[in-house]
Amino acid sequence: MGALLALVVSAAWAQSKPHAHHKAHAHGQGELELAIEQGRLQGTLRVPMESLLGFEHAPKTDAQRAQVAALRKLLEDPSNLVAPPGAAACQVTKGVAQSSMFTGAVKGGHSELDYVFGWDCVKPDQLTSLGLPVFASHKRLKQLEVSLVVDGRQSALRRSPKATSIPLR
Repeated sequence: MGALLALVVSAAWAQSKPHAHHKAHAHGQGELELAIEQGRLQGTLRVPMESLLGFEHAPKTDAQRAQVAALRKLLEDPSNLVAPPGAAACQVTKGVAQSSMFTGAVKGGHSELDYVFGWDCVKPDQLTSLGLPVFASHKRLKQLEVSLVVDGRQSALRRSPKATSIPLR
């Protein structure tokens, strides 16, 4: 469970020191951290809200409020953004989304999504890759920097709308 502990510690540290450990806010770009160990898949996603909604100020119109509500609904299932293969028989254990846009506390014209999610997988040997449907549903997102820990092995890669799969083996 070392990789999962490291991910949890990283997330806790990130909340105590906002934006200190990851790259500057850049539209069209995001960061995805994933850890897989003993059938448990956990992750965090950080993306500017502009990349998901086309705006990052507090919603001003009914149409913008509807977009925010639709995003919140989408975030109820992390498989809408990061998808494990069906053969792995994964069950969602967590999907927690935070953003100043959700609370109405947008300051300085910038808002980000901080999303923590996870699954427990019955057949972890079937976790051979992950899909990234987030690119299909959010056309403004152009790039994800991915940090990956699989059974204690670390790697990093970049994904885009032209490369929407993360190999795990």
